[in-house]
Amino acid sequence: MQAARRWHRCVDADVIAGGPGRAEDVAVKLGRDLGRGWTMDAAYRMVEGGADVASVYTFAWLHPGVVSIRHSW
Repeated sequence: MQAARRWHRCVDADVIAGGPGRAEDVAVKLGRDLGRGWTMDAAYRMVEGGADVASVYTFAWLHPGVVSIRHSW
């Protein structure tokens, strides 16, 4: 049980929609406290959106993986 306390998870989402288009940025993160103020996170992100207006039609759908290491003083 003690080791499970060192793990954390998070879902982070930003969404905006308007008349000509939309954008979504969603991340699912899994992290572990490494000790002495260090934390490591791994995430899958999905970024999707675009615009559909008379002068331009553009949409994108990206699937990056993200790894981060943080230190807190």
